[in-house]
Amino acid sequence: AGGFPRVLQIDADVYPSKVGGPLLDLEGNALGIVIARADRYPTYAIPADSVQEVYRSLRAQADAAAANGAAPNAAAPAAP
Repeated sequence: AGGFPRVLQIDADVYPSKVGGPLLDLEGNALGIVIARADRYPTYAIPADSVQEVYRSLRAQADAAAANGAAPNAAAPAAP
C-alpha cells in the first residue's frame, strides 16, 4: 500500500465519522488508528507502533527547530 508500508486489516463495521479514531482491543489498549474503509468490509488501520514512530520523528524535528530559534506561528481561530 503506497505511503502505508504496514496496515492492519480489520473486520469491524466502522462508520465514516469514526475514520481517524483509535482501534482498541477489548481491554481498551490502542492498537492503531482507523484510516480507511473500503465499502463496508474490510477496514484498515495504521498499527500503533507505526504511529509512535511518526510521532517521535515529528517531535525530534520540532525540538531541533526550537533549539535553532524557530517558533510556531499562532493561527487565527476559524469562523463558526
